[in-house]
Formats: sequence, structure tokens, C-alpha cells
Amino acid sequence: MSNLIAYQGGWLIPHDWKHAGAGVCIPGSINNFQGAAALVITPNSLAVCAKHGIVAAISLRSIKDVNVKRFDGVIMEQETSVGTVLAPPAGGGYGIEVLYSLDLYLQGKWKFMVFHANRAHEWESIIREAAFNAQLPGNLDDDTNIQSRDDVE
Repeated sequence: MSNLIAYQGGWLIPHDWKHAGAGVCIPGSINNFQGAAALVITPNSLAVCAKHGIVAAISLRSIKDVNVKRFDGVIMEQETSVGTVLAPPAGGGYGIEVLYSLDLYLQGKWKFMVFHANRAHEWESIIREAAFNAQLPGNLDDDTNIQSRDDVE
């Protein structure tokens, strides 16, 4: 994943991406990174990318579970006609939670907000399918997934 290309919000993502979309990293879950980022699926990994490049990546083979989650109580800065205000996220603050294995006894957890419930369920399905395909014997180099992207609303 050393070759990076520019993605819609100015994020640098791996050139071999299969699915990418914009969202927000919830504080405390991804390498002490928080804020706007791109969630990217490549043939072998799930990565979080920022304007300076890859923040974190995990192997699709290590993913144990993916769940849709509503992030209640999150307040974000939003630009309005009267200036910047603090408000709950648009769309209700839905996102995904990815559980992955670090080793035999440790598990990690990523939390990534994609705002709307429909998009969160879509991401859940896409990540599950990519992880399932990566974990099948003999399917490590399968490039049958359709390349797609989530457009920011």
C-alpha cells in the first residue's frame, strides 16, 4: 500500500482501493486519530486515510465482526448561516464498529461514523463480504469485487 492517490476530500488513499467513502473517526479508536477521514477497502486490508496518507490499516483476514452502531451523545462543529455551532451529527450519527484480532487474546475495535443508517448498513455488508472473501482458503488474490465509492452527500 505504498502508492497513494488523491481521493475526493483531498485524502491520500491506496491506489488499489476497491471501495472508499468519507466519514469521521470517533476519538480513541483508531491510532489516537480523530476527525474527517476516508475509510478504504483494498484487496487485503481495511484502511483509514487522512490528508497525509494512511493513518491505520488492518488485514481483512483479522476482522472478526462488523456492526452498525448509533453514536449517541456525539456533538460536532457544523457551519451554518450564523457561523459555527455545536450540534448532533446529520443523519442521526450512525456508523460502524469493526472488531479485529490482534493476536490470540487481544482484540481491537475501530469506530467510524458515516452519519446515515443506510450508509452504515451498506458499509457493514461490504466489509463483511471483503473479510469473508479474504478468509476463504485460496481466495487471497481474488479481484472480483466491483470498484466503487461512496459519494459525500
